Amino acid sequence: MDIQTEQLLGTLEVLLDKELDLFLPCHENGAKLKPFVWDTNIQGAFTPLNLIQSEGWMTQTDIELAFSSWQWSEDTCLAAKGIFNDCSDYLDDRDDENIVLDNETKIDRIKKYQVLRNAIEVNIPCIQAFTLSCNSGYSLSIIVGQITEHEWICLSPTVPQETQCYINKTPSPNNDRIKGLITDPKVYNISRVGFAIETQIKTALKKLGSIQVYGWYHGGYNHLHDYKIVYTVGESFEQVVENALKIAGLIEIYDFDSFAIGEQIVAYSEDEAKEVEERFQHINVFLNQSFLQLKLYRFCFWDYENIYIIGESKSQDFVGISIKSQFVYNP
Repeated sequence: MDIQTEQLLGTLEVLLDKELDLFLPCHENGAKLKPFVWDTNIQGAFTPLNLIQSEGWMTQTDIELAFSSWQWSEDTCLAAKGIFNDCSDYLDDRDDENIVLDNETKIDRIKKYQVLRNAIEVNIPCIQAFTLSCNSGYSLSIIVGQITEHEWICLSPTVPQETQCYINKTPSPNNDRIKGLITDPKVYNISRVGFAIETQIKTALKKLGSIQVYGWYHGGYNHLHDYKIVYTVGESFEQVVENALKIAGLIEIYDFDSFAIGEQIVAYSEDEAKEVEERFQHINVFLNQSFLQLKLYRFCFWDYENIYIIGESKSQDFVGISIKSQFVYNP
């Protein structure tokens, strides 16, 4: 590890030697701030996909299981299996929003999924499927295919967001200074062969459309989520996977300025609040003095947040803070 990277990491370890929590909305237990480092000499280039693979969140599966996982929400009208496991009678007695699909609709949508699957398997010779999961009951599967030598496609279900309110795009004294979502502006010009295949898949997805599913609902939460399959095309495996997961809502990237301190100290006594405020101030100063630019990478697995606030060192390593926390259902 480069000496400057070691120094940056060492300072963060001192700043976070005593446990410090970040309180996210509906994450009542708080999330511990942990030092984070990415050594490019050992781990390669820092990218969202490389981080996902490094964390062990992505495993290979097959197309049959991927389609089965996509259709699980069709059958249950639930966002994730974790809901069902914690509340086995979730929809036995009531469907408050009248969104559970009737048998006729389910049969029709099964046929539409088969049309989509045929469009993929018949037209794309090289297909891979992967499951992504973290520390909750939620997982999603993606399908990646190589259309031509330099053209790829990736399909993914949308990711339900139980705590989307954490990212507030209008800065205020009570919100972390997050400047805005970073998107990839590049427009990919696909070939005629690729366009024909893309058109078939796009048409199948349009006919499939979207449904609504329940997130955490009872107890005053009343969370509903739109659910559909999205896709993207591009010139490499890495590009299409990352962009599909951005469109799906699993990956979000923001410019980051500083932690808002006000809402982090409300749960403490006056003396404790003063100490916590000083510690956050020291962290904000360190991060802004050490890095020209800070990024916030958010990986949302339904009810589980994985947040990385990092900057690039002069040696092109990445150093910062990782925050991992699960939504607490407290009706």
